Amino acid sequence: ARVGDIISLMKKQKDFSSQDSPDLIDLSWALQCLIQRRQISFESEKRFFLSLDKVEHIFSLKVKTGKDLVRYEVGDPVKFGKKQGVSFGRIVRIHIAADKTRKSMLDIQLMEQNSDHELMDGGKTIVTIDESALRGHIVLLSRRDFESVRRGYLQNLEVESSIFMLKKAKGK
Repeated sequence: ARVGDIISLMKKQKDFSSQDSPDLIDLSWALQCLIQRRQISFESEKRFFLSLDKVEHIFSLKVKTGKDLVRYEVGDPVKFGKKQGVSFGRIVRIHIAADKTRKSMLDIQLMEQNSDHELMDGGKTIVTIDESALRGHIVLLSRRDFESVRRGYLQNLEVESSIFMLKKAKGK
């Protein structure tokens, strides 16, 4: 499919001839239409349809770290914190900044660290941080995958790493 085909699909879905500003469609909608090889409804997922009237939450964010921009999405496992220490968690919501001078805020579901390379998922504690507290992504692996990585990659590393074994909380 071509970009023109996607635009034609959008015009069929929404009449843009009105004087009101058009609603925004997330690029992920167009990508999913291409992947599934059919037109999917804007309302099939709430992340596809963005209204200019009341945008409160977004699903991805780019944060400048050094010279690079790093993309964070809802659901990403991350490390965060200030100089005192680093914590680990999963992004559950991104609150859009009211203006360009303020930083966006993120709700993070905390993960409990059981050992140097073991994190427990499924905690109920949620903390809110600003985007400047993000320190990077982490990799969560199953026990079997972690053991194969540990034999090769991790045995030569110090304790600090971004690769962890994921343990599910009991009852999850």
